[in-house]
Amino acid sequence: MSGRVLLLDLDGTVCLGDGPARRYATEVGARLAAPHRDDLAADLAAFLAGEVRGRAQDAYQLVQAHAARCGLAAAEVSGAYLASRDALLAGEVEVEAPCGLVALLAELRPAVHVVLLTNAPAFGLEVLLARLGLDDVVDETIGDAGKPGGMAAVLDELLGRFRIEGEPWRLLSVGDVWENDLAGPAERGCATAYVDRFGLRQGPAGAAAATVEGLYPAIRAWASGARLPLNGFR
Repeated sequence: MSGRVLLLDLDGTVCLGDGPARRYATEVGARLAAPHRDDLAADLAAFLAGEVRGRAQDAYQLVQAHAARCGLAAAEVSGAYLASRDALLAGEVEVEAPCGLVALLAELRPAVHVVLLTNAPAFGLEVLLARLGLDDVVDETIGDAGKPGGMAAVLDELLGRFRIEGEPWRLLSVGDVWENDLAGPAERGCATAYVDRFGLRQGPAGAAAATVEGLYPAIRAWASGARLPLNGFR
């Protein structure tokens, strides 16, 4: 049994490209009146250009917040999201893995157990991983995770299964939404690495970079036995 666990988020972390969020916005927009649809498109474009600083930690949250302000029913928002994921799985939306990630994960395994943890539906994750070229370097996938609320149960299970409850820094969580991906692990004493694409600095992390690739040195150091700082940015 490996002595370290690498917990990876999906969208914005190992699945790159703005296409999925744009398609989600398109699906939501199709359910809104024209003025609201145009405002959403403008807001999303500004966010993706790094011109907006607000409560949204990623493009998905921005779209959800816009839909809520416009009074779109939760069922409609959910339907829009699922339609956008169907388009992604059908290959209608362009995505890619970070450069060098496949090689990095192959280098770390089997000493490191690699887990993909996402709020995206579990259905179709294997198809998406194969498309990204990650199917042979990810040991386990967990979909429909319900982060951030669902993070505690996942951490309990992984720390217990790998017998590292007393050394939680042996689990490293990497993600681009601080509240969803890093807050819970940091509270438990786990290592954290933040993909802070827009420089939002919404919470402390053991390592931070604008890109996933910028975190590779920290991930390698952690896998080699280094303990990333539990607070503050590096």
